[in-house]
Amino acid sequence: EACLALGAAAQPYVVSLQPELTKIIDELRAKDATSSSAEGILTSGEQHLEWASLWTLGILASCSPLDVVSQYPKLIGLALERLKQPKGVGEQADLVWDNSIYCLCRLIRSNHQQVDMAAVLPVLLDSLPFKNDPSEIDVMADTIAFLWKERDKTLLRPDMLPRLLTAIARVLRSPLAEDDLRGLPRAELVTVCSEILREAQAQGQAQSLLEIMQPDDRKALEHALAQPTAGMAA
Repeated sequence: EACLALGAAAQPYVVSLQPELTKIIDELRAKDATSSSAEGILTSGEQHLEWASLWTLGILASCSPLDVVSQYPKLIGLALERLKQPKGVGEQADLVWDNSIYCLCRLIRSNHQQVDMAAVLPVLLDSLPFKNDPSEIDVMADTIAFLWKERDKTLLRPDMLPRLLTAIARVLRSPLAEDDLRGLPRAELVTVCSEILREAQAQGQAQSLLEIMQPDDRKALEHALAQPTAGMAA
């Protein structure tokens, strides 16, 4: 939190903290890998340390992206690893999951060109919505809006757009969204969906995009699109 408050002034701490946090996560994962149980063997305190380390790594990348650029493959791998596994049980496991998403979003937002989006984006979208931590929703919404504005080539793939619409719909109808997804973050997500469907409509493909979605997801999306929104800033 101190690094987040310091912003770019946290640069001296980034160089020393990043390898230590990476080492902590590696050691926790190595311990967890010795378990034959699907729930793992990490204590609640160790899970807390893991998610807090992931959260902090995302912050460090935001504060001083050039100082961690050489470590991007490693950092992305740490964040992706948990999201590729079945999610654990309990609040701390939820927070490990949520902060893996958060770390990925921070890494993407800080240095988009260093991220293998073809490998990261499908996992990121399929991992949504957040399970327990509403404080991360704003960063996720900003990241998706950023990728759309940048016309990221992976995001624009025909097979990725239904995935994106489904992910946003699930965020919009998640229990966390009612109280914590408001204002600009909600408007950003709704605007992305609106623009995707408007472009698809011009090509006669909007209905087919919606038909791919599950009924509950489609209903949530259609409801959100029917509400007034301020839209995204240019």
